[in-house]
Amino acid sequence: MPFKGDASIEYKWRIAKRLENMEARYDGKPIKILYFGDADKKGQEIPQNALRDIRAWCSTPFEFIHCGLTQGQAQRFGLDESIDQPGNYQWESLSHDQARELITPNVERVFSQRLIDGIRQREETATTRFREAIKIFNLDEG
Repeated sequence: MPFKGDASIEYKWRIAKRLENMEARYDGKPIKILYFGDADKKGQEIPQNALRDIRAWCSTPFEFIHCGLTQGQAQRFGLDESIDQPGNYQWESLSHDQARELITPNVERVFSQRLIDGIRQREETATTRFREAIKIFNLDEG
């Protein structure tokens, strides 16, 4: 869920309840939250302030993983510092390719290949069954 600055109490409450619903829906599988934000003081404060309330209101355990943007990443990408706050970098300064470079490996490290393989197998099975079912209509291609 996107944060656009500090989250409201109501928004944090909805996140806490959504996490609880996810735990029930996915049979207690571990929940991991990936955070991508600005490399500045506020970029650190926003998730910590939100997490304090969300953890207090949520009975579901979850892991919080800070994935970027960091000062080191910003410097490696050659991003311009914020004009009004030297040493600070904004996520919006990233190109799409740079953002992808931060997002993709972080998402891949928490994804389950077994889960992806299971989804792929179910899709293949459904496709095969669908093709068998429509054969009874003797539709010509074209």
